[in-house]
Amino acid sequence: MSDFKYENIINMNHHISNCHRPMMIKDRAAQFAPFAALTGYEDAVFEAGRKTVNKAELSEESICILNRKLESVLKHIDEKPEITVTFFCSDDKKEGGSYKKFCGKVKRVDEYKKEIVFHDDISILIENIYDLSGDFFERYVNFEY
Repeated sequence: MSDFKYENIINMNHHISNCHRPMMIKDRAAQFAPFAALTGYEDAVFEAGRKTVNKAELSEESICILNRKLESVLKHIDEKPEITVTFFCSDDKKEGGSYKKFCGKVKRVDEYKKEIVFHDDISILIENIYDLSGDFFERYVNFEY
């Protein structure tokens, strides 16, 4: 008897099944891919690294300008003015949020819900508006700075 434990099988050919096809190399590699030991860990790391900003407080002057712009939109609502709104969007998962821009034609200003409703049924709360801009305001609103 030899000192080597597997001497009787070491030189045998690899068995090839008559019933099953050989596994594709890419599928074989997937068997040995690392698994996520902590489910949700990558999402948590991404969430922690995602930046948010606090909602800016508008000055009295900025509020007056926004009010004049809104009045102008109300006055010309039949013309379906196209405006660009910069607004604050609260984050669902973290404190703070982000500023977004939306451009569209105004359908109506809902004074009860205090929101601007656009023709594609997107609505933006007036309290979240940071700025209103567009060619419409250059035509109809005079500002004295």
